[in-house]
Amino acid sequence: MVKIKKENLNLSTVIIFALIISLFFAEQVQAEKKKESDKKTTETTTSPTTPVTASKTITGEIGVIRDTYITVIYKQDKRADGTTIKDYEMVLPIDENITLSHIKSIGQLNEGDKVQIRYDETSWIDEKGVGRIERRGKHIRFIKPAIKGLRSQ
Repeated sequence: MVKIKKENLNLSTVIIFALIISLFFAEQVQAEKKKESDKKTTETTTSPTTPVTASKTITGEIGVIRDTYITVIYKQDKRADGTTIKDYEMVLPIDENITLSHIKSIGQLNEGDKVQIRYDETSWIDEKGVGRIERRGKHIRFIKPAIKGLRSQ
């Protein structure tokens, strides 16, 4: 059996204790640095930004059409048998200033008609740091009428 002197045991205990304390303080310093870094990132991203507007286009079928808005189904997830699982739909506010192609009035459009809509998308970060997006329809181009009898209601 190995005999350990009392002085060596006390020295070993002190060294182990010092290592534990230094690791603890190193973790505290790292946590403070991360907190400061996160705070700087948050301060940078939460300041309000100037709105940026981009013109975009979407093509799909009309889901719902009203006087003040139109919904466009631009994608569908389907089962193997062809039944629809999920519709991806975008709501676009419209007004009397919207321009039209291949039709004379909004009243000529029906649910299920295929259309292409050009819209303006304005994005910004508000004073609370929340990203905002606003869309407004600018031009509707009629492509083809709805296929009667195949679309479920």
